[in-house]
Amino acid sequence: MELEGEYYTWVTGFYWTLTVMSTLGFGDITFTSDLGRIFSIIVLLSGVIFLLVLLPFTFIQSRIRQETGCTVVAVKSRAGTSINPDPALPFMPEDEIILIGNTEAEKRFIRKFSA
Repeated sequence: MELEGEYYTWVTGFYWTLTVMSTLGFGDITFTSDLGRIFSIIVLLSGVIFLLVLLPFTFIQSRIRQETGCTVVAVKSRAGTSINPDPALPFMPEDEIILIGNTEAEKRFIRKFSA
């Protein structure tokens, strides 16, 4: 690049690498300053972290649906009502659970998760 008369900072290199590896692409409008690219890097990393946090719960919920035929919509416990609850948390006997599924699916759910 020095032969072409251009100089790029390490921020530009990191921005380029992250944008390419995230398959986001550059788009029509991009930042040209290091400060703008740092902002883009923060947004890209927060999206990656969000997906890393969200995907495991999606797969756990999918597994519950696959094994029982039910989807847990909400759980009402002593702590309060949780819409789209964390599937990794155990159900307590006193919890009220709202399910989507037919009668057979509900019976499978009860057999699998009752204490």
